[in-house]
Amino acid sequence: MVVAWSGLWCVQSYSAPVGYYLGWAEIIPVDRGIQVSFNPIDCNVCSLAVILPQKNGVLIAHFDVPLIASEDETAGAQENEIVARKADFITEGRVLKRSDSPSLVLLKEGGLRWIDNCSKRSFNRPELTLLTADSLDRLIGSGLFEGVEVTRRRTTEADPFKVLESFRTSALDIPPDAEMSRPEEDDGADLAQPSEQGKGWEYKDIPTLARIWPTNNNVGVSGLCHVLLFYGLGPTDLPSFRSGESALKALTDEAAAVKTFGTSPFIRTRNGLRYLLSNDPVFDSDVGEVHRDQCLATFAALDLPLVTPLHVQSRSYSISDLLSEAVANFDLHEKEPAWTAMALAKYLPPKKEWVNRFRERTTFSQLARLLLRLDPNSQSCAGTHIFQALVKTDQADRRYSILDSETRKQLDSYLTATLRQVVQRQQPDGGWSKQWCDRINNDKTGVMTPVEYRILVTGHLLEVLNPLVAPQRLPNAIYARAAEWLEQALNSKEIRPHGSLLCPFTHAARSAQEILASENTLHLAFGHSLPIAWGEGRSEGRSVAFHAVGRTKLMETPSGKSPSVAILSTPRSSGVDLGETHQGNKQNHANKKRTKYEETNQ
Repeated sequence: MVVAWSGLWCVQSYSAPVGYYLGWAEIIPVDRGIQVSFNPIDCNVCSLAVILPQKNGVLIAHFDVPLIASEDETAGAQENEIVARKADFITEGRVLKRSDSPSLVLLKEGGLRWIDNCSKRSFNRPELTLLTADSLDRLIGSGLFEGVEVTRRRTTEADPFKVLESFRTSALDIPPDAEMSRPEEDDGADLAQPSEQGKGWEYKDIPTLARIWPTNNNVGVSGLCHVLLFYGLGPTDLPSFRSGESALKALTDEAAAVKTFGTSPFIRTRNGLRYLLSNDPVFDSDVGEVHRDQCLATFAALDLPLVTPLHVQSRSYSISDLLSEAVANFDLHEKEPAWTAMALAKYLPPKKEWVNRFRERTTFSQLARLLLRLDPNSQSCAGTHIFQALVKTDQADRRYSILDSETRKQLDSYLTATLRQVVQRQQPDGGWSKQWCDRINNDKTGVMTPVEYRILVTGHLLEVLNPLVAPQRLPNAIYARAAEWLEQALNSKEIRPHGSLLCPFTHAARSAQEILASENTLHLAFGHSLPIAWGEGRSEGRSVAFHAVGRTKLMETPSGKSPSVAILSTPRSSGVDLGETHQGNKQNHANKKRTKYEETNQ
């Protein structure tokens, strides 16, 4: 293709740079100038366009460098020679497509070698000037083009050459997980703290994942993350994974992963190792994480050390390589940063900051403020993972002081307000709806039924709330009522085996088991009942009878009468001003009298 073009070339001035380059941009010659589209920065491919003035015109070459390990690259890339994807030569008003593409060689000392036909030319990187959407007018001032049009902008910029530099975070210098102890437990807590791996599902009145396990055993990477969260590394009752260890192997051994998923979910990068994202637009794969760094966050939740091995194509990696890649690719514009934040809060402290492969420095304070600003309506699972990530950041800060004082104040204010809203928005039956906090502005549940979405929200919230200790821990009644509602909901006939329910079912059953299996959880022996609001908050003439052993059953309520609401009157002191709950202080006072009577007559 030849495009007519006049007056677009003049002799380069003495002070002009050797050339220019743009990152992740597409340059299209048009009449009297060029059009430039700044594409989103791709963490899978380093893309750059080089504009190089030459004796009789201007050469524009586009280069793409896969950010994967050398074993996966072409022989030329292994030698650091990068061949242009396409090249246009502009001369005497015409645009000529080059059939013989030039190439670049990245020299170890930091320089560049330009290879064009049989000629070679070396120059230092500072001799090339990086251009952004705001500095493209330099091309007009230099006389190279009469007009430059930006057809697409982006919010962030990065230097592609810096991306190609060798970079690995000092993950091995991070303290061993043994030093990452949890906040001190409150000996006076009445409810159970998280159970040991593989033990929580022994409470028989709460169904396990076998209840909704798909009959075709078809679960993805995310599904196995939930298997690990529920069963830990111990035995399971699942047909295809008899133990958590076997599920972990499918996520950490490429041969086992291929056998399980049909293809490898791994990508080896210049910075370490990562998992593909499910439906990744670059690699065209439907196998991978549903959320970025979901596996790393799962390993953090299991307290797996950084030296835990991962085997990919007969080569050994470790969780530290996943961490290196997470740090290298981190940016504050991630779509769903909660899982990355939870993983970093586990593995990075006492470090307070990190540097990504763009040489951008980020602190935990910046990350926390980002999470505080995020709209929960835009996040998965009704924004509960943002709440979870902020709680984990709070716990890491109380241990290692990773936040600055101003961010600490903002986080304290958020947690106080959010915990108050959680209490106030708990439904009379003990569960929560999608609108579990003030910032959720709609009650749409998508493809889920209303009861399925309530299971999702209640389970996620209870999982975040259960590990809390004083002064943040809520009264025991909040936990017990939610767990009892989940027990009924999870056993509902509405729940059918389906892989899409793995997420809500895992978090709900796991958290309910931790509470109901505790010897210290109080289950009142006399006729207290809670209405079950199936879906839209309607009791439908049913109530839940509590028994001393913690089992529940549905009982018919006489027509026209509303079931009573029992709030377990075993509150423990909390530093959170809870305000009025749905039932109010009068109901709490009545329950205290009732409990005192029952204790006297038992």
